[in-house]
Amino acid sequence: MKATDLSEQIAELEGAEYRLDWAGGLAWVRMRDGAGEGDVVALHQALQAACLAKGGHATLMHAGDAVLGQVPAFQPEAPGVARLAAGLRQKFDPRGVLNAGLMGA
Repeated sequence: MKATDLSEQIAELEGAEYRLDWAGGLAWVRMRDGAGEGDVVALHQALQAACLAKGGHATLMHAGDAVLGQVPAFQPEAPGVARLAAGLRQKFDPRGVLNAGLMGA
């Protein structure tokens, strides 16, 4: 994904402020002050869809419980990646005690 692709897509999202890092490979996006929980949910869903379409992912870094109850913080993994991740978790943490549910299912 080119920086211009990402910045153009983010610029179309209403209520968002952003900064690009790593020559556009990383974007820090936040809602403007006064945004409601519905706005944050809609922005995060739009970012995840935009990033997925370009082969990337979006991670929600900071939100209240009401928002986190509506959207996943981490981009859902592709089925093959999810199977690999589950296998690794099973091998390295067979009892499921390390960060359960924090980084994935």
